[in-house]
Amino acid sequence: MKKILFSLSLIVLLVSIAPAQRRKTSRSRTTKPKVVYIASAPKVVYVTVPAAPVESPIVEKAFAVGANSFSGHPVYVADVKRLLGRFEATGGGRNDIRVLIVDADGLTNFKNGNQFSTYFDSGNVTVGNFDVKLAGDKWYYIIFKNYYWFGGKAVTLKLQEFGN
Repeated sequence: MKKILFSLSLIVLLVSIAPAQRRKTSRSRTTKPKVVYIASAPKVVYVTVPAAPVESPIVEKAFAVGANSFSGHPVYVADVKRLLGRFEATGGGRNDIRVLIVDADGLTNFKNGNQFSTYFDSGNVTVGNFDVKLAGDKWYYIIFKNYYWFGGKAVTLKLQEFGN
């Protein structure tokens, strides 16, 4: 008996709701349609951006290079990088210095007076700039060579590296 009463009350409820819904439907045809926004989970969008140079901090150094000697400065490059620098020498006979960028083999050959390959060679100059693209996962050495026999040189170096 309880099942029958529940079924009848459910039918009565459905019959009473149905005309109200029909009225809403008929009214909605005469009014503007509603805009419905459906909320969904946020989507992750991956955007490929061309690789712009990424600056690393600038290294500024001042140091001395003795008479007829050199000063080597190691630089580790993790990824392919552009190494940019500016240097200036003062003192000695002609205020000149030779700047070289070499790898570990080049440094060994340079120290022993043998032929060596360079990534940059300034020749003897007072001031200069370099912009060198270097392969990654490798040590490089910036060498400052003073060929003047009678006195040292004061050198300043500003060094910056960029990605790619």
